[in-house]
Amino acid sequence: MSDTQQNISVRRMFGREQLFTNENVITKTNIAKVLGTEIATAWAKNQTDIKYLYRYFRGNQPALYRTKEIRSDICNQVIENRAKEIVDFKVGYICGSPIQYISRDVDDRVTDSIDELNALMETEGKSTKDRELIEWQMICGTGYRLVVPSDRQDSDVPFEIYTLDPRNAFVIYSNTYQKKPLAGVFFTNTIPELGQDGTVLTTPVYEVYTETEYIKLEGDKVVKVIPHNLGMIPIIEYPANPERMGAFEAVLPLLDALNTLDCNRLDGIEQFIQSLIILYNCELPEEENATSLQAKGLIELKSKGDAKADIKILSEQLNQSETETLKADLLSAIREIAGIPAQGDGSSSDSSNNGAALTKNGWEHCETHAKAFELTFKESEIRMLKLVLRICEDMTDIDLKVRELDIHFTRRNYENLLVKSQVLTTMLSNDKIAPKLAFEASGLFTDPEGAYAESMKWYDSQKPEIPVEETTLDEPTVVVEENNNDEVSEI
Repeated sequence: MSDTQQNISVRRMFGREQLFTNENVITKTNIAKVLGTEIATAWAKNQTDIKYLYRYFRGNQPALYRTKEIRSDICNQVIENRAKEIVDFKVGYICGSPIQYISRDVDDRVTDSIDELNALMETEGKSTKDRELIEWQMICGTGYRLVVPSDRQDSDVPFEIYTLDPRNAFVIYSNTYQKKPLAGVFFTNTIPELGQDGTVLTTPVYEVYTETEYIKLEGDKVVKVIPHNLGMIPIIEYPANPERMGAFEAVLPLLDALNTLDCNRLDGIEQFIQSLIILYNCELPEEENATSLQAKGLIELKSKGDAKADIKILSEQLNQSETETLKADLLSAIREIAGIPAQGDGSSSDSSNNGAALTKNGWEHCETHAKAFELTFKESEIRMLKLVLRICEDMTDIDLKVRELDIHFTRRNYENLLVKSQVLTTMLSNDKIAPKLAFEASGLFTDPEGAYAESMKWYDSQKPEIPVEETTLDEPTVVVEENNNDEVSEI
């Protein structure tokens, strides 16, 4: 079996291992020891699994290397790449629209700073890099991001964001209850060397970031140390879930079974067409053989003795209806476990009840998976934002704290629009409920804070202007009173 076949043979995986060290701090003096003893084995296993999952996602799957002992000439090798379907759907559903930062409170200073931060992220192309990052998360269960101050003179953005290849990156954590990240590592390349026996040897090159230093190693030798003042590790890990499992990893056995089923169905059809021929009580002419007879398509039979000569075709066709039932069952299990909705025209749903249809087709289950993913994503995104705001504090006028903003995933929000609208209307008509609470509780808006602020701004602009009546001071009234002294008094 070739190396390619060995690499893509059927495997069972159960997530990536988190890399721990017993050291309290990582420096240039102990980084080689940590990489060589505590991390090497676990990282090698993670890297092997990630490479397998990435090849599987791209269609290099075990069914391409299947063999048959009987009728080996008929051995179809086809792939129904449902792994890519799962990943593409998850990525599109989660980050089809850019991830935005919104204010936790209506404050002009905070809102203006967040608007400027969103503009910087758009200029840096963060939405595209988010998509790349989330795709890696869905493939192999984790992703990595590097954030550094910009050194480009013509850049309008004070920071640079890079999505790292998880096949060549990892983060080392402390082996305590805190699980504090101690270093981020990126495997860059290898240095080829010619050994004494003429073989080519390679030396791995690592770039290591700690909270205070950048360390470069060639093998176990430190060749460069540069201090930095970020106060944080610029490589941040984004696990998709605590187990660090990819979106299709849990259904790998089902995906392999689906491919095997498709291959066998095609084999069955082809074997039916190329059925075996059985000859009874007859002998072929000396100049004929089975191959020549098949090529001619015509057979002349000569009886042998008193027995009547006969020819039959040995054929047995798969029951395609039963096979289709099995395939539908496999697809249903795959979609349910992976958390993607059913496909099709929805004819099996009850259109009279939109909520029931969404639940039956799996959209509500899909949304539950997406919300669980968001919680894990936000934890890593907060670490990234702390670093970005630290850089912006020194190089821009942005004055923000992470607690003043929220990370917002924009997705379609069309489920049960009528019900949500009725809830909003009912709550707004109650003078004991603050309008802001009504916007948040209705679930009608993906950004209730922004929707409330925009609505109040519009509401104030639509208020009719109350005309102000012009009033003038009355002139003093002169009253003439007759008296003995003929005096005039003014009232």
